[in-house]
Amino acid sequence: MKRGLRQKLKKLAQKVILPFCYFINRPKKVIEGRIVLADAHHDSCPIHMSRVREALKQNGYDLEEWYVDLSKYGAFAGLREMCRFMKVYAQAEYVIVCDNFLPVASCNKKAKTTVIQLWHGCGAFKKFGYDTIEDCFGYSEHVYRNHDIVTVTSDYCTKIYSHAMRLPMKFVRTLGNSFSDRLFDKDYIEACQAKFRYGYSDVDGRKVVVWAPTFRGYANEASLYGEEYIDRLQNDPDIKDRIYVIKCPHPHIKDNKNTIESDCAMHTDELLPVCDVLITDYSSVFFEALLCSCSLVFFAPDYNIYAHDRGFYLDYKQLPGEVICGVVSEKKRARVDFDENLYTELKNGLLLAMEHPKQHEKERISFCKKYMNACDGTSTDKILEASIRGYKRRNNSDGEKGNA
Repeated sequence: MKRGLRQKLKKLAQKVILPFCYFINRPKKVIEGRIVLADAHHDSCPIHMSRVREALKQNGYDLEEWYVDLSKYGAFAGLREMCRFMKVYAQAEYVIVCDNFLPVASCNKKAKTTVIQLWHGCGAFKKFGYDTIEDCFGYSEHVYRNHDIVTVTSDYCTKIYSHAMRLPMKFVRTLGNSFSDRLFDKDYIEACQAKFRYGYSDVDGRKVVVWAPTFRGYANEASLYGEEYIDRLQNDPDIKDRIYVIKCPHPHIKDNKNTIESDCAMHTDELLPVCDVLITDYSSVFFEALLCSCSLVFFAPDYNIYAHDRGFYLDYKQLPGEVICGVVSEKKRARVDFDENLYTELKNGLLLAMEHPKQHEKERISFCKKYMNACDGTSTDKILEASIRGYKRRNNSDGEKGNA
């Protein structure tokens, strides 16, 4: 009942309230050079927008920033915040987002306003946007209709994003992923290593294993599968003295009081330069891991259900690492019973990844070329040069960069 009421209010906001707020502010002139950074999933600048924010500030741009985690607001309070954004939107020359953002799509924007979608994920893994019923559920308007530029990480991804976002190909640009630049930044890598040594001083030479699962369902009802298997790994007498496991659930999981709390003092992306093995299920973080030297284990205890409900853009069983897939009965799709045989497969897969880190190196390199070839450490500048009038790349000759 509560969810149904929220969805009705959401549709009313999109079709009536937010367009009206924009309409009454439309006579105001677009302010030349006004750049708005906006996100409805965080209370501060999301990490996937942070490099763009930093570059713009370094180049002297005056930014308007609007970050509101609407999941923490009641329906009416959230609507009030979105109405506040529409006033800013009406005078913005540029609006930069990195995820689905309802207010941007709720009106016919001015031609002088450019909307730039950085997108928070790399590559093309699980289906998203209008290719799945989950992502755009509740949007009565085309959520990407006002986008002028969508950045992707390779030419191969352009057609996929164009279809998923229902946008003409000309709006999808192979400019790379801004936040991936940090994995080419020596100073950033050293800072991550130092932060890790300080936060996890008890590693004692063990292999660092990061578990970074994505979430199931909708953001405000997020859930995950597989934690009991990871707990078993941590306590397995055969390997517990050889591995140091860090759980990094998706932020939607951490914000849900009914699910696990992260034991991670660092963001998943900060751990990529220091981890030996990344275990994930369907998270696109593995594409970023391709820029690092860690081995990959793909563990999907509910593979058949997820593949049926959501689907993929690639062959899951041909991913560049150890792949362990479970089968869940349709009757038990709400939960996954612990499977001893599946645990043994996971354990053996982890051991292979630890003991033979180069086993899938050729596949990792091939995937990186196919899905991440626009990520070269300069994506932020490429994106801003292609979108922000007058933006000029800073001289980085004195900054030391190197591939992770």
